[in-house]
Amino acid sequence: MAALRTMEYHPPTNDRSDDLLEGIGESLKLFGGSTELLQKVLDNIQQAVFWKDRHLNYLGCNQQFAQRAGKSNPSEVIGMTDFDMPWDHDEAKFYRECDSRVMESGVAEIGIIESQVNADGELTWLQTNKVPLHDDYGKVIGILGTFHDITRLKQAEESLQRSNEELELRVEERTRELRFVAHHDGLTGLSNRIHFVQQLNFVLESADPEKIALMFIDVDNFKLYNDSDGHEAGDQLLTQVSAILQSVLGPRDMAGRFGGDEFLLLMRDLQDQEQPAEVCKELQRRFASEIKICDKIKPVTTSIGIVFCDIGDYQNSDDLLNDADLAMYHAKNCGKNNHCFLADQQRQSKDFQVNIQKDVLAGIDDRQFVLHYQPIIDLENQKLAGFEALVRWQHPQRGLVNPDRFIPIAERASVIVQLGRQVVEMVCQQLVCWKREFGALSSDLKIHVNLSPRELLEPNFVKSILETTQSFEVTPSSLCLEITESLLLEDSAKAIGLLRELRSLGFEIYLDDFGAGYSSLNYLDELPVDGLKIDRSFVDRLGTDNHNNAVVRMILALAKTLGVNVIAEGIETEFHIATLMEMECSRVQGYLFARPLRSEQAAEFLLEHCAADSIQISPTSRLSHFTTAASH
Repeated sequence: MAALRTMEYHPPTNDRSDDLLEGIGESLKLFGGSTELLQKVLDNIQQAVFWKDRHLNYLGCNQQFAQRAGKSNPSEVIGMTDFDMPWDHDEAKFYRECDSRVMESGVAEIGIIESQVNADGELTWLQTNKVPLHDDYGKVIGILGTFHDITRLKQAEESLQRSNEELELRVEERTRELRFVAHHDGLTGLSNRIHFVQQLNFVLESADPEKIALMFIDVDNFKLYNDSDGHEAGDQLLTQVSAILQSVLGPRDMAGRFGGDEFLLLMRDLQDQEQPAEVCKELQRRFASEIKICDKIKPVTTSIGIVFCDIGDYQNSDDLLNDADLAMYHAKNCGKNNHCFLADQQRQSKDFQVNIQKDVLAGIDDRQFVLHYQPIIDLENQKLAGFEALVRWQHPQRGLVNPDRFIPIAERASVIVQLGRQVVEMVCQQLVCWKREFGALSSDLKIHVNLSPRELLEPNFVKSILETTQSFEVTPSSLCLEITESLLLEDSAKAIGLLRELRSLGFEIYLDDFGAGYSSLNYLDELPVDGLKIDRSFVDRLGTDNHNNAVVRMILALAKTLGVNVIAEGIETEFHIATLMEMECSRVQGYLFARPLRSEQAAEFLLEHCAADSIQISPTSRLSHFTTAASH
């Protein structure tokens, strides 16, 4: 038989069990010899009732108790002890111990929770109350008890407890899952950027006397694998890269995915820089020989930047990450498939970049950035289709600074977000000015604006650009937003979703530099774009390379099939125009028509060519005027 189980019980404040027992006890005295009438009363009570003498022998009970004890009549119980009853020996012993305490102390015990095996051999749960019986002189002469079956309540409690425990386990498991998802990259399982940076800060804050190495790893030409074999193959490559990284980790090392095709590896407890150098060699050897895509070995190469230092050399993770990033770009510039340590000359370069970053922020605050506008010509209708807005920096000491000097630095420092917001404001302001000045002549004018991937993926970007256009009362259809394919490396699903949302609001989307380097024709039909801009490198080679001409024709044919516009950049000769017109390219821009123009020059161009019936395709003196003026 199962061992007896008990627990402390605190009855509700409105429980009147003790009053009932006292009433029954008084009734025993009042009824005296009228036991028959008393028995009838007790048999109708919805509880089992019993009473014992001072030797703990049963003197009587009601019908409910008798049935519980497996007896047909209460009289059969008289004179018996608990050990004569059908319940377990341990149970009988427990009852007598409880009875003895009540008899000896003269204090009632109310709300006792106890288990009992009934006459049918079933385990049940009871709530029992016991009070001492006194004679007229106050002496304890027996004990009176009642109980009722709470098995269903107990089972419900146990079921609820099990459900709560299961729910707690599920909540705990789900919490672990959510914490893992929040801290890890969904594709590779490595720490994501946020978690890695948090852990790196913990390491730097510890100030332990140890040497560490942070490696910034970039997969060379990653889009080539994406474009030749598809995005699934690209995912396979990244997954295998991460597996190889994990396999070289020491007990205290950690690896993470920084974003796109960039990874981080932190090595700890180092003695000298030969250790991270050897790890880099091993990684690059394995990347070149072990990664398979579609069951074929792909010789993957990487560029790795390394910062080897004492923990105390850096106060925060940002500076350390920037240095590792700088060393990685140096490795790339040295021919890729390489690893480089941060050197003194690079630190000097870094100091220059930090100063540039500060100057850019100051330039944004002081409104030092200006826009130049390069015309976009509609060849079919021989009209001005719009302008591309190109940002320039009117630096107080350095003069006019071209974007190739500050845009890459602004992007790496995330200053590009503030700069991009200011560019959109200036474009909207210019549109309002021209529409007020030229009226219907500028009603269909569109201005192309270049977006950085970091800018577009910034939280609330869509809301921000929509609020900007609304504040200037500019319709979104007046803006064509140009993006590059590098945006898709960061988070293609999120990027495509954002582009669809922007298009639904009325903005036009163009894919810039199409065909340059690693452009893919495989997934073009998945992208929500209104047009393509053929990279100037293809235009430069027109007529000199039959393969190049075939690629341009293919891009134009594909664009026509998909129903999207095409703009060819870098038009500098009449031969370019003649060839592109023969290929039925719809729009062009380049020095043949005008260099990027200051706003007042762009206004003259707009007025002259929107007022004319058409634009002369050959570079007349009228067009040459703007070309010459813009060059000064």
